[in-house]
Amino acid sequence: MSTVEFGLSVSRVTDIKTVARRVEALGFDYLASGEHVMFHGPVPNAFVRLAVAAGATERIKLLSAITLVPLYPAALLAKLAATLDHDSGGRFNLGVGVGGEYPKEFEAVGVPVGERGARTNEALEVLRRLLTGETVSFEGRFTRFQEGRISPAPIQKPLPIWVAGRKEAAMKRAARYGDVWMPYMYSPQQLEQSRETLRRLAQA
Repeated sequence: MSTVEFGLSVSRVTDIKTVARRVEALGFDYLASGEHVMFHGPVPNAFVRLAVAAGATERIKLLSAITLVPLYPAALLAKLAATLDHDSGGRFNLGVGVGGEYPKEFEAVGVPVGERGARTNEALEVLRRLLTGETVSFEGRFTRFQEGRISPAPIQKPLPIWVAGRKEAAMKRAARYGDVWMPYMYSPQQLEQSRETLRRLAQA
């Protein structure tokens, strides 16, 4: 039997502690926050915003919707996700995407916009390995390390990864690395039409 869960995004609020407690009291399943390094208006960092929310709540699950993966070194992203899950008692879900709609933030962190897809795919490989809490090595195009380990490890194993995006590249990423596919601004009709594509990609 399928379960329907409901969440609320709080990226734009200012009093996150009060709002997080209220959202939890109302019975929502998820509290979500997006992020940008720079954008058209005020936008928080999802890890900081959700860490504050975690300290103010007890039950509600936390979702970064979304974390802009290519803006982070992969091992640092794994550390942030593991710490937030550990310190929240296993309530964190990592929502990921490639970004690119605001090139200035890519320029500011020294990441070419054109590399965002490749960087994200490789980072997800790194995340899947490091979030086990085991000692691993990795030799890739953007990330290289020998015998590295994230400690404390996340409580959830595996830590849920939600992959955002509407195009087939995002669906491929979700099928290969994700636990949940999270399209944005997507109609029920589009979702129905995409189910077969996701099944095909998951079996490839």
